[in-house]
Amino acid sequence: DYARDENGERIPVIDPQTGKQKVDKRNRKQWQRVTVQANNWNDRERVEEWRAAWADVCNQRLKPEQHIDHRSYERQGKDKIPTIHEGYAARAMKARGTHSDRCDTNQVIIDIWNSIQNDMQALEQQIEAMQRIKERENVSKGLEHWAMIEQMKAQSKLLNLTTSEAFSAADECTDPHGIDEKIAQIEKEIKLIQTYFRYKPVYDGLQKAIFKKKYESKNADALKKFNRTKALLKELHPDYKLSSIEQLQKQREELLREKEKATVKQPEQKHGYFSREMLKASQKQIHEHERQPGQHKKRKETTLE
Repeated sequence: DYARDENGERIPVIDPQTGKQKVDKRNRKQWQRVTVQANNWNDRERVEEWRAAWADVCNQRLKPEQHIDHRSYERQGKDKIPTIHEGYAARAMKARGTHSDRCDTNQVIIDIWNSIQNDMQALEQQIEAMQRIKERENVSKGLEHWAMIEQMKAQSKLLNLTTSEAFSAADECTDPHGIDEKIAQIEKEIKLIQTYFRYKPVYDGLQKAIFKKKYESKNADALKKFNRTKALLKELHPDYKLSSIEQLQKQREELLREKEKATVKQPEQKHGYFSREMLKASQKQIHEHERQPGQHKKRKETTLE
């Protein structure tokens, strides 16, 4: 359908280079259009229903040990790091004995997870052993407090070591070059340019109008939007040299492709309960115990600003 302004009039497609309304090959004027949703196929709830239905159909034909689940590990309540999609081509390369980046990435994830599981199991055994020692012996308050601090330090150190690789991979998946910020800035500038040329005919009409006050009163909202947009564009381009929308869209596509390449290089990482918040909480609890007077020898502390 046609896009319309607040007065119900069709909005022309303005050529940013000429400032005039575009025409097609048959010299017909071009008007902005909007997409009207005829159904709810794009709703997230519908996608969830389709994925659940597809999982049910697959599970009817798969063995119980091969069943699939459309939900993420987090939603299933599983403490497990997910792998990335390998695909037929990558698995065929692996079967031929050829290295595949996706298969190698998944193997790194599996090795990290197995290492975490083994270290946590060893930590649980140490804690159980310390608890049995505590039950058999009547440890003094000072010694008990010291053992608690050492246990918490060991737990914090172990979590730091076992999850450092996973945290490093997750940090590299963030936006180190500010690509998202650049894309948002370009999209903002495109909207400003479109708004500028949308209301520029109204501003030009004011310059030609004989009864300017009457014209301003009739088109107050449009003129207000034009002036505000013009001021924002002046902040971005003090020399008033605007880029074309086609050029900005091309820059946006290049940034999206760059972001997609950077995302493919690193696997998706979800660490369950192995998080920085848990480490910080553990370290904070250690400092609180160390500051309690009369339990052990007072130590000199250094605060990192």
